[in-house]
Parts: sequence; C-alpha cells; structure tokens
Amino acid sequence: MLTTFLKAVIAVAVIASPVLAKTSGGLNIYWGQFGDQTDRLASYCDVTGVTSVTLSFVNKSPRYGNGYPGINFAGHCGAHCGDEEFYVYPANGGNTALIMNCDTIKQDIRYCQSKGKRIILSVGGHCKSAPCGYDVLEEDEAEAFAKQLHSIFGPYDPGFDGPRPFDIDENGRVAVDGLDFDIEFKYDNQAPYIRMVDVLRTLNPSYYISVAPQCPTGDGYFQLKELVYGARFDAFFVQFYNNPGCQASDNITSLYETWSTVLSETRYNGEAELFVGVLSDPLAGGSGYVDYAALRYMVCQLRDKRRFGGLSVWDATRGSSNSDIDGNNFNDYAARALEFDCDSVAAPTPTFTSRLTSAAAVTSSVELVTSTMFATILHTTTSCGPEHCETQVFAETMPLYTAVCPGKNGIFFHLPSRASDALGAGEAAQATPAVTPVISDLAVDKQNAPPIQTSTSDAGAKRVDIISVMTVSMMVAGLLL
Repeated sequence: MLTTFLKAVIAVAVIASPVLAKTSGGLNIYWGQFGDQTDRLASYCDVTGVTSVTLSFVNKSPRYGNGYPGINFAGHCGAHCGDEEFYVYPANGGNTALIMNCDTIKQDIRYCQSKGKRIILSVGGHCKSAPCGYDVLEEDEAEAFAKQLHSIFGPYDPGFDGPRPFDIDENGRVAVDGLDFDIEFKYDNQAPYIRMVDVLRTLNPSYYISVAPQCPTGDGYFQLKELVYGARFDAFFVQFYNNPGCQASDNITSLYETWSTVLSETRYNGEAELFVGVLSDPLAGGSGYVDYAALRYMVCQLRDKRRFGGLSVWDATRGSSNSDIDGNNFNDYAARALEFDCDSVAAPTPTFTSRLTSAAAVTSSVELVTSTMFATILHTTTSCGPEHCETQVFAETMPLYTAVCPGKNGIFFHLPSRASDALGAGEAAQATPAVTPVISDLAVDKQNAPPIQTSTSDAGAKRVDIISVMTVSMMVAGLLL
C-alpha cells in the first residue's frame, strides 16, 4: 500500500542500489507514543542500523503517581487502552500510575537486547505549563525518584521487594540499559534533575544516560541550559525540529556547530555524542521534516565532525508507516543515510520542502476508539500507460494520536490540534508560539493547517497527487496523563 514517502526516494536512481560505506553514526529511535498491541517493539529491533530504542515515557514522578513513577506507552499495555493494571501502593491501598501488564514490551526488551540494541527509558514528555506530571522540585525527592527508577527498571536487586513491571518472571529479570531525560518545560530550578542524573550514575556507572533538549540555545529560549551545563550525559538527542529557524530543514551545519560549542563549554559533556534529532514523518511533528535526499546530504556534511553520534528519530511507529512503493520506510532510509558513501557519490542538493510521497488529507470525520483518534485518509494515485492515465482513489484509516489511554471513570483530556501538540519529543520549544485551541465541537483548524500542496513523482509512469494534512481538535472523555 502506498502511504507517505518522498518523491526524492522514488526519483533518485541511486537510491535503488545505493553505494554504502562503513556506518558513520548510530541510529536511535523513540518508540511508545503511537500505535497499539500490534505495533511490536521487537519489529524495530530487526531494522538493520538501529543501535538504540528509547521507550517513551515515564510521564509521572512519584509526586503525581501516588508515591511511585508512572509510565505511559499509549496502547501498548493491556489488551487495549483502558485495560491497564496498575501497581497498588501497599501503604495506602491506592492505585499508582505504574502499569504492570505491559507484557509484549517486557518480552520485546529482552529480544532487542539479544540483538545488541540498547534500550533506554525516557523520563518526561509533553508539558505546556507547570505543573508537569514529572515535576521534581526538591533534591531529596530527586534522589528518591532516581533510586526508584533504578530499583524498578534497572538491574535486579534481591533486596528490593517492590514492583518490577518489565520482569518476565522470577527467572527472567529484565533491566533497561539507560535513562533519557526529555524534559519539555523550562524549570527555573533544574538542580533536582541534575541530582537525579548524579544518583543514577552512582547507582549504576554503566547506565547510558541521554538528554533530548530543544534546538534553540539563545537567551530566554534555552529550555534545559542548567541541566545541559550541570549534569554529565553520554548522548544528546537534540530536537532539530518544531522550531522554525532552528531545525534540520534550516542551516543544519551551523546549528550543529552551535550545539558542539555548547558541549565544549560544559564541565562534563565535552566528549558526549551529539545526535541530530529528526522527524520520521510530517505527521510526527509540526515543522522541520526533511526527505531522504536532504537527510543523506545532512549526514554527509556532519559525519566527520567532532562529537557526531548519528541520528535520533521521533517517532519509530510513524517512520514505519512512512514507506515507499517498495516497502522501504523512513527508519530504513535513516539507517541507509548513515551508511551512504559520501566520497564515492556526490551528495545531491537537498530539497528540504519535499515531503514523503503523500501527506494526504484528512477528509472525513474523526472518531474516538478507546483513547485513539483516527482519521480517514484519502489517497489519489494516477497510473499512466502508453496511451492513457487511470486515476484511483482509496481510503486508509490511521491513528493520529494514541499517547494517552482514558480513565475508566471518564474524566476529560484533549487531543492535539496539530501534530506538534502530541506528547513527547515532538513538542515545540517555547521559542515557537504554541497553538492550542480547545473547542467543544469538532472543527477544522484552518488557520494553522498546512497549505494544500501537490507534488509529482517521476518514477516509472506513476504520479502521486499530494494533499497536506488538515488539522483538527476536539474534546473527548478521558484523562490527560
């Protein structure tokens, strides 16, 4: 099925049989905030070139999780959204926000690690204003939070008798390889998060600890400045998207050098790896998406620079559905970009505005199935033979947002009005004005919808007409976790 892949992928002949070189960086992919039980973590660990998978998210600190960290993996836990089983806090008999029946995830973590993939657990996610669900306001609670993360998700300690949701059984203990900090709010005091990193490193020096800051570093817009300068990280998954003027579709070489300079100025991170964070699909964020030709060109410009660690992709599930006519998806092409032999074949001039072959329009009503908002997407394809052309229209139903499962008692939460409002590393920094209309009735957000575009593929005799996504917003029953 033809979904959304860029014309550059189809049109550039060299892509069909690329010249490959030694891999020039790692590939990290975020997973967990889109999809359901059929979207298995294990499938992404079968992608050649993927070096790490970051699970998103630990979205609640003990302060907001009844004494324990809370996790949210969209529709990946339980039979479906709403079937989650939460750990009961013995001290008060109340539910925590720690989901205990993520059965496929814990099985797949072990599988991924057997394939040599690093599994990182991300703390944070979307937060437009305080209080955030993952607030850590004091250093003593930061220390307690870090110790809980280590005991619950780290290497098994026989002396700990609390919950371990990723363990398969008593003989199948499962531990993550590291922690990621995707803190998306500009806290005035970031010392508690610095303390968390320090404690985690003391508890397990082998932890791989990363951070996912927004791109802007200017005064007033550098969200995580204190954390970046005050804690020691192994990797920076910098979000070069959702910030016009500071994203992969802009002057990425200059932006990379700016971040490289920042790391050189820090006390601990001069040798940390610097990853370029990119969107896997136009639907994965608000702006800054680049096609394969641009991605390959970008890697060729950065591969020999100091600190270059590779690419970090938000989000794996979106990337898997963003595929070309041969079934190759964005995740495959991201790995291929890192293997491209820039010396043997000149990198093409990128066309940063090219989308993947279709960013199709939302043309019919949106419905809520459990906690997932679905849209019916109409694709129009025109196939031309020697004498005539034939146009075919077909529909596809796809989830636009699955980051939150509703509470069984039916409280309120809002679905995003645009892709950049989704939970997680797709959130725009404060440097970019946020668009957050909340309306009671379903309506098309015409003011903020991308302009309608058309593009043509030159592969064979097939043309794909492209219409950009119109954005929608609505209020539905549930709970914003």
